[in-house]
Amino acid sequence: FFPDSEINKDKQVIHVISQAFNYNVHYPGPDGKFGPRHRHLVNDGEGEYIGLDWNHPDSKDDIVLLDELILEVDKPVLIYLTSKDVIHSLFLPEFRVKQDAIPGQKVAIFFTPEKTTKDFFEELNSNEKFVLWDWIADPENYDYDFLDFNNDGTAENFSGQRGEMFVDKYGRDTFQLGCAQLCGSGHSAMAKGDMFIVSTEDYQKWYFGQMWAKNSIIVEDDEWGDDDW
Repeated sequence: FFPDSEINKDKQVIHVISQAFNYNVHYPGPDGKFGPRHRHLVNDGEGEYIGLDWNHPDSKDDIVLLDELILEVDKPVLIYLTSKDVIHSLFLPEFRVKQDAIPGQKVAIFFTPEKTTKDFFEELNSNEKFVLWDWIADPENYDYDFLDFNNDGTAENFSGQRGEMFVDKYGRDTFQLGCAQLCGSGHSAMAKGDMFIVSTEDYQKWYFGQMWAKNSIIVEDDEWGDDDW
């Protein structure tokens, strides 16, 4: 396992807190410290899904995302996974990762993304071996609807014998944050999250862009320019 003294030296360390029916993603700031989370500070109605104590010094530079996980390519990832309510199961199919999120427990997941999202899907879509081909059998005297997939990433939808047609995109261009545990009536909604693998340059731009946005808000709210006043 990874001792705390080694935790941020050469890997991305992230906390993922699942709930019905979302994933909350908690990043530490540049100080490498996670701010404390408290159950009594949770207020879903106001967007405080994980109960982060924003007044704590370790929290001021933290980043919290909803249903979005952004990772740097070629850098090992250590995710600590837990749940607010019932058992969920974080599912990242392209990475062969599936791990239960259990209330009251912090479960570690470790993997290394080796391709950016853009490179992965460009390679996948350019390989005819993995292109989805659709073959339609035409039974006699039968009305049917079907999709006919084209090589340009579009799909034509034919509605029965009326011959109506429209063009739409098919497939995904992001990695999916899924849940592999039947966690309630809204379980299917937990497939709406996205995971993005980006270059080191793009990750740094995003990460420190979050810091800049936080500092801008602090300056605007504090006419003395001193957040500790």
